[in-house]
Amino acid sequence: MKRFRFNRELLNFSEERRSLAGWVGKFFKYLFASIIAALLYLTLFSLLFDSNKAAMLREESKMLKSEFGSLQQRMELLEGNISYLKERDRELYRLIFNAEPPATYETVSSEEYYYQMDTADFEQNVENISKVIENLSLQAAQISELLGGIEVQLRKIGKSATNLPSIVPLEGFMTDQTGASFGNKINPFYKTVRKHGGIDLLAQTGTFVLASADGTVSEVKRKDRVLGNYIVIDHHNGYKTKYCYLGEILVPKGRVVKQGGVIAKVGLSGMSFAPHLHYEVHFLEEEIDPMNFFFADLAPEVIRDMMVTSINTGQSLD
Repeated sequence: MKRFRFNRELLNFSEERRSLAGWVGKFFKYLFASIIAALLYLTLFSLLFDSNKAAMLREESKMLKSEFGSLQQRMELLEGNISYLKERDRELYRLIFNAEPPATYETVSSEEYYYQMDTADFEQNVENISKVIENLSLQAAQISELLGGIEVQLRKIGKSATNLPSIVPLEGFMTDQTGASFGNKINPFYKTVRKHGGIDLLAQTGTFVLASADGTVSEVKRKDRVLGNYIVIDHHNGYKTKYCYLGEILVPKGRVVKQGGVIAKVGLSGMSFAPHLHYEVHFLEEEIDPMNFFFADLAPEVIRDMMVTSINTGQSLD
């Protein structure tokens, strides 16, 4: 677009022609104005966007805090329920064995746990505490079911500890005779990990095997391809005990036995790698860890040493 300037001397308009410097100056003037406008726009946009984002984050944080607080209350309630169940378990132990239970339960204080939780972000806290609540709920259900079954059986048999498999079923047992524990172990023949449904107690051939509780011999088997010579005793309270890889069996089927009575001798039969007693405890036809019952027969420090040895023994003898 052409521009004109009024000439006062000639009293007329003449076309204005800009020099190169004028055009360059005009270009930079517009460029500078555009940059300033862009910066102002970006600043305003950033302020508005960050404000909305901050508001959303504050609202989300508020919701997470509320949910976290609710979950904490639920977890505290469940911890209280489990504490009650554990005390109920201790009372049953006192009733059965007429002794104080060992200090096997260790609890982490809620305050310490929550302090650890507070160091993480709330979203992670909610996820973690939800998992804890799920685990605690499962534990509470399992403990309640187990204690309910024990209470029913106690009402049937009375308070006598001799009706429960509460002694080590091996004459002259020493801690260093502890073998593989209950759980998954390497099979000595197949060299694969398999379930080991009892505990191995090492002994020389001919060592006396004892009945761990009063009961009736319900099964006697000789020369089984896998278990060799074995005995099953029914204790008439939901419990059964099984004694495998025996040498000589000294009781017939149907014999009533007393706790601590001799029922067999250790030997080497079936698929056994070395002379030992493989001992199992079943409750309502389910295999359970025999180590849980030795507290009535052995001191807590002996039990601890047995547990360390048996757990660290990776291969069973059968």
